[in-house]
Amino acid sequence: MIIGLWSEERDPKRIQRILEKIGKLWGDSPDLRFGQFIQNVFGSAIRDQPIYFKEDDEVEQILDYLLGRKKS
Repeated sequence: MIIGLWSEERDPKRIQRILEKIGKLWGDSPDLRFGQFIQNVFGSAIRDQPIYFKEDDEVEQILDYLLGRKKS
């Protein structure tokens, strides 16, 4: 199992929290396939490095930003 390779433990609650945020954003464009949605969100929101290298808290900040824009 690859989890043993990480030096720090990650909060397991982050998974559900992030998935709920993704669900809220994706729900606005239900005709997009998941890959299209992810590319649209993270291809435009992340310019400095690919999402692969982002920590989960950074990804969550991006999702929070987009959810905040959606409310305005």
